[in-house]
Amino acid sequence: MQVHARAPSFAASYGSHMVLQQSPAQAIIWGFTPLSESVALTMTGVTQTRILSATLTPFNTTFFTWKVDLPPTPAGGPYTLMVQHNRTLSKLISKAYQREASVIEDVLFGEVWVCSGQSNMAFLLEMADGGKRLVQDANNYPGIRFLTTRKLTAAKPLQELGQLTNRGEWVDGVELPWSVSSNISISQNSQGMNDDDWLYM
Repeated sequence: MQVHARAPSFAASYGSHMVLQQSPAQAIIWGFTPLSESVALTMTGVTQTRILSATLTPFNTTFFTWKVDLPPTPAGGPYTLMVQHNRTLSKLISKAYQREASVIEDVLFGEVWVCSGQSNMAFLLEMADGGKRLVQDANNYPGIRFLTTRKLTAAKPLQELGQLTNRGEWVDGVELPWSVSSNISISQNSQGMNDDDWLYM
């Protein structure tokens, strides 16, 4: 994901290689912006480009959140999502002005599953029956993508991953960013997805 300091940013749960829920649902994209100026999201696919206006809501004294409801989109891709302030939109023809945009690439639409639990979510795939074969087989399914959140606790529901947790401060709420299925991304050699989520796919 490419981010520019002055540009709107995507929330932590979004990133390159992610999967968004396919139609008939409408996937929601949101993030933060330090400015109250209008925000637009550009969604580029293989054959079509859409420009969608975002709604802004105050988040705190220095930031706003922006949100876009995407049109219902059938399974497939890849798509590129670019968010920027409307004042830069007409200038994006120039490569220089693309530095004022945040970009997410290789986005697919499909089914999104949330896996949750305790010890079962910490079980290494290599330890399952036929685990060594399952790990290698993951290379055959590049359309499956993973995101692993960090293990954190909070006294109330959070709007953003890692926001004001019981540690008393903002922390990075993502342990493993969105990753394409492979023998590395689902194994104990990965940066964070060393559990048996794969068995639920």
